[in-house]
Amino acid sequence: MGMIGFTPADFERSDQFRRGVFDSILFAHVLEHMTARDGLDLIQKYTPLLRSEGKVIALCPQEKGFKTDPTHVTFLDFTALSRIFVAAELTIEKSYSFPFPRFFGTWFPYNEFVVVGRKSN
Repeated sequence: MGMIGFTPADFERSDQFRRGVFDSILFAHVLEHMTARDGLDLIQKYTPLLRSEGKVIALCPQEKGFKTDPTHVTFLDFTALSRIFVAAELTIEKSYSFPFPRFFGTWFPYNEFVVVGRKSN
């Protein structure tokens, strides 16, 4: 049995689009393709689907990776991602550089900022 894929519009119309049913939401290489305000709006749209204490995880490219894609709009480092998470009323659990330490991000295009936040309630 395979996984079911949805477009965002189809997902919103599905029976799976319900409050408080998901343990986590992953925004992997999504938020850098929009303004910080639009990223916050997107997170706020989906956080009601999380269970109490559910997690939001965001991955965004560091400097070198950000420069590799002309569709990137906003550079989001730990500080910028943390601001978005706090504005979305998420408690930051951890922030880290992946897969290598932070200083690799200026020359290794696949180094990422990772921020994990938790929904309170």
